[in-house]
Amino acid sequence: MENTQIIASSILEPVLDRISKDYQLDPNDNRFTGFLNTSPQEEWSNAETMALVYMIENESLVLYELLKKYNLDVEDGPSKYETIFISLIKQLN
Repeated sequence: MENTQIIASSILEPVLDRISKDYQLDPNDNRFTGFLNTSPQEEWSNAETMALVYMIENESLVLYELLKKYNLDVEDGPSKYETIFISLIKQLN
């Protein structure tokens, strides 16, 4: 891994951990929707947003591996303006 990729990953991991624990992505919560719409540019720190943009533009395969680690995926076209996270864990009925 190159240094920039390591730094971007280390910045994004806590964000992805926080997102993965959101009630909208928790299949055991009655408010579960299975997705979380975010606006990184408005809701995240500048460093977190820059790390996401770097990963989207330069290290998309690594980004998808990180997402998988937290049982997440994103809808097509993630960006600093809007990224929709999707839970890979389905609600149990």
